[in-house]
Amino acid sequence: MADTPAGGYRLTLLGGWKITHGPQTVQMPASAQRLVAFVSLNDHVSRTYVAGTLWPEVTDQHAQGSLRSTIWRVSRLCPDLLVSSGETLAVADDVVVDVRELRGLFADLLSATRGTRTDPSDAPSQAIDVGSLPDWLWGDLLPGWYEDWVLLERERLRQMRVHALEAMTRNLAELGRFAEALEVGMVAVGVAPLRESAHREVIRIHLAEGNLAEALRQFEVCAQLLRQDLGLEPSELMIDLMRPVIDGSRAGP
Repeated sequence: MADTPAGGYRLTLLGGWKITHGPQTVQMPASAQRLVAFVSLNDHVSRTYVAGTLWPEVTDQHAQGSLRSTIWRVSRLCPDLLVSSGETLAVADDVVVDVRELRGLFADLLSATRGTRTDPSDAPSQAIDVGSLPDWLWGDLLPGWYEDWVLLERERLRQMRVHALEAMTRNLAELGRFAEALEVGMVAVGVAPLRESAHREVIRIHLAEGNLAEALRQFEVCAQLLRQDLGLEPSELMIDLMRPVIDGSRAGP
């Protein structure tokens, strides 16, 4: 996690909206919060796009006026937080934004876990201890906000998070570090309980360790979730993975 420069701004969007300047929390009206959040998620974005997205139900002229007044309000509360360059708006480079940190962390993890390693000392996951990561990394983006642009980015971050966790799980399992792989895999299942691929990674670990009963239990958990919540059956990929266990359990002693 990046350190906030002394006296600098830190913007939190995961788990709730908050901005601090040094030790002080800055209070902002809802319109200013939405402007700062939108610009931080869509860096160097045009004023026209900002106005049209945040004030969609009024005329372009009215929306531009609302944008100007909100920019002025933000500048009064947090000088130098927003940077205007011609027709574009951005959050200043020295502002620490938790979503930027999250994107960078999981992008690095995905990049580092590509390919197969044979030497455990080369494992990038040694430097990434899931249990030591700050709790805010797992928070949803702006809970309680339901604008389309928030929902879209919330889902994008969720997908990035679970892909990175699955990649880390596979990497640890390939290195034979099954206990750590299982821990990360269960985090992935918790983040996306209806995502079958996360359950499959956990099942593969159980199978690799010879824990057939645990693999079957995880399969049944996944199958029940899919049926109850989505009305779906497990995929052929899942059935193929579990076929030896399922056939063995049916055959009996």
